[in-house]
Amino acid sequence: MARVLVVDDTESARTVLARLLRSDGFETATASNGSEAITAVEKSPPDLIILDLNMPQMDGLAVLQWLRDRPKHAAVAVVILSAAGAADMERARALGAKVCLSKAKASWPEIQREIRGHTS
Repeated sequence: MARVLVVDDTESARTVLARLLRSDGFETATASNGSEAITAVEKSPPDLIILDLNMPQMDGLAVLQWLRDRPKHAAVAVVILSAAGAADMERARALGAKVCLSKAKASWPEIQREIRGHTS
């Protein structure tokens, strides 16, 4: 069973995504900001991270940079799910995000497809 870490500063987004992922058979963990995400990754590395870019304390781009700077975690797949602008989404791709999805436009089937495509 693949383990997915959901990182978003909005509690309802974390809760809904984690619930949907568990119903799809994934093991889940959550973090409300980048600092918590790093702690979670160090404690128990996930197979995939669903990452928001706009967060307090440490944003998603800083988390991506942290992952890519550490060989032990550089291969963790990251799916961006954010309301961030085009420039931040492009920077996330440059830092190795597998896919960048807009919170406003992405459907659950699309999110599922991306997660399954990067955890199989």
